[in-house]
Amino acid sequence: MKKKSKTIALLQLINRGLPPEVWSRFHSLVQMRDDHTITDTELAELIELTDSIDLAHAQRMEALVELAVLQNKPLEALMDELGIRPVAIERYPIN
Repeated sequence: MKKKSKTIALLQLINRGLPPEVWSRFHSLVQMRDDHTITDTELAELIELTDSIDLAHAQRMEALVELAVLQNKPLEALMDELGIRPVAIERYPIN
């Protein structure tokens, strides 16, 4: 794959976010967990959803690293250039 084509493919992967309904359900389940009103079924869904989100983030990071190497740039510089900031862990505390 040519460098330009590879760059485009990587940028598409990097910029692909999860649908708003996934995030809405995730935040709803987290709130239920924090309120201690979550059922076992909902907790299993939250765990599965968290695994899916983690996998998507890992794939995005792999694409970022690959693009940084392709462009011969430090990862942090590329992330700054693309306006990507790490998510603060404190946003999702485990109770």
